[in-house]
Amino acid sequence: MTSRELYYTLVYPYLYYGNIVWGCTYETNLRRLIILQKRVVRLITKSTFDAHTAPIFHKHKLFSLSNIYKLQAELFMFSTHNKLLPEKFQVYIVSQEFSFTFLPSQAGESF
Repeated sequence: MTSRELYYTLVYPYLYYGNIVWGCTYETNLRRLIILQKRVVRLITKSTFDAHTAPIFHKHKLFSLSNIYKLQAELFMFSTHNKLLPEKFQVYIVSQEFSFTFLPSQAGESF
């Protein structure tokens, strides 16, 4: 079993579940979880205890905790925009379209 398979089998499901709800909290609340994730990734890839994890995540194509949250938020917004959510859930979502018109400013005009 490769290190990528180990990560996505043993670690990823726990980080993915409910992440869209709790993943947007302050980083200080997630710090212990981030440290644990980095420790596990170093262990799975047989890296040294002080190895930087960003290159490891990139090399093995692994999602970090923040990337998992971004993915879930993007999937949620896609589902919302394309009306793929259940009907009972759609009533809580309000979609607004914004358009801006910029007028040329007049010389000497103050704001």
